Amino acid sequence: MNSGKRDIERYIEKIVQWYKTVEIPIMVLFSGGVDSSVVLATACLSLGCENVVAVTATSPIRFSDDLEWAKRIA
Repeated sequence: MNSGKRDIERYIEKIVQWYKTVEIPIMVLFSGGVDSSVVLATACLSLGCENVVAVTATSPIRFSDDLEWAKRIA
């Protein structure tokens, strides 16, 4: 493993450990797409789903089926 990847992994672990010490949920902007689904799943696995809130919104620039997919995945 290269040192850059190890540095990132250590940094992420520090963030996760710090976040476990605070008593507020983390918010994930969730569209229902692959990227936000991976971020949401990672947050739940790392912090526990009870500490994660998925947030989605509608806007004129969103694809019309994004909100429906987000509801199905959530």
